[in-house]
Amino acid sequence: MKKCFLLIICLLLLTGCNASMTNSVNNDGTVLETVEISEYISNVYLEAQTPQELANDLLSVYSDTLDEEGYSYSSSVTDSEIIVTLTKEFSDICSYFNNSLFVKTSSNNLSCVNKDGNYEIEGDISYFICGDDCMEPPSIDNATLIIDLNKEPISSNANTVNENSYTWNFDSSSDTKLELTVKNNDPILNSMVKSVSPVTWVIVGLVIVCIFVLIGFILYKKYKSNRIDY
Repeated sequence: MKKCFLLIICLLLLTGCNASMTNSVNNDGTVLETVEISEYISNVYLEAQTPQELANDLLSVYSDTLDEEGYSYSSSVTDSEIIVTLTKEFSDICSYFNNSLFVKTSSNNLSCVNKDGNYEIEGDISYFICGDDCMEPPSIDNATLIIDLNKEPISSNANTVNENSYTWNFDSSSDTKLELTVKNNDPILNSMVKSVSPVTWVIVGLVIVCIFVLIGFILYKKYKSNRIDY
């Protein structure tokens, strides 16, 4: 059921479902995943329900799965669309790519490893995978994966780049290769460095200089003393 979650949402919303996965990498290395699934109200068979009631019912059906996976979720309705929004925070980039419910839904070979001080992400983003308990895949007009980085990556094959925002587009017609390598700066060390004020760094620098001067003076006195004795 977990593997087909995004598929079933789109099936219940009928066809033409749009999905957007936006992930922001914070300065401490954590990743905030925001998934937005939308459908035009004109494409939905409401029966006696209002669009908001349909959205609420949809989330209530999958609340147990979302709660188990640690997602926060909400729904909203505009004049033309029903929108379901889900969010979750991950400890780092690899934790996101290896554990996100929606990454697992859209790919069966995408992986992230922490190698030689770098996060290396590689694999295919395929048309949403339909598991054994899924009757057929939905019709999805388009889907995007967006990674908002806090620094420039070492390499990337993103379809589009806007400053530090990297976007991959995919649909049912073909697989999209995703390649991304990002330097893994130790978040613990980074937070320690950022927590120290500039004044503190100046004081530390002066202390280090004084220590070296003192050591030099002691060595010089010892040298002078030995030279006199000789």
